[in-house]
Amino acid sequence: MDNTDISELNDKVLQLSLDISSKTQELDILQRHYSKKLTVLNDYIRQLHKALNFDTSSGHITDEELISKLQGQVIDEEEFIILPKKLIRSSMPRLKINKVLASETQTVTPLQGTSTTYNTETKNFRKSKSKMNCSACHEVGHKRSQCPQILYKNI
Repeated sequence: MDNTDISELNDKVLQLSLDISSKTQELDILQRHYSKKLTVLNDYIRQLHKALNFDTSSGHITDEELISKLQGQVIDEEEFIILPKKLIRSSMPRLKINKVLASETQTVTPLQGTSTTYNTETKNFRKSKSKMNCSACHEVGHKRSQCPQILYKNI
């Protein structure tokens, strides 16, 4: 064996030892994460034991015991709130109709908290053609996008 062969073998052994040390460090990190997850899982199991009033001295729960305990618990509907995932539009009108029983008349009052009013005059208002002015040729009756001088200029 030459000195070159020995130096190559030394380099390979050094590289292998570095690889082994890095893998052992990764293994240590993975073991720590695993043990943390196990402690969290054990805490949840202890909380389940306490919530269902199980005897924790045996160390395990059979499926039948767990199912019977869970089926035995009845939870009132009033303890929960249902939240929608999407925005729901109300189909009810914005005005609330109050009936007055004594006078048999109906009064319309806006709901509390709503301050939006709709003006039908501004909603349906459109400019008439006679009032439109072209910004290119300054003629009345069309817009710049419909101006014949611009449209047919290249023809």
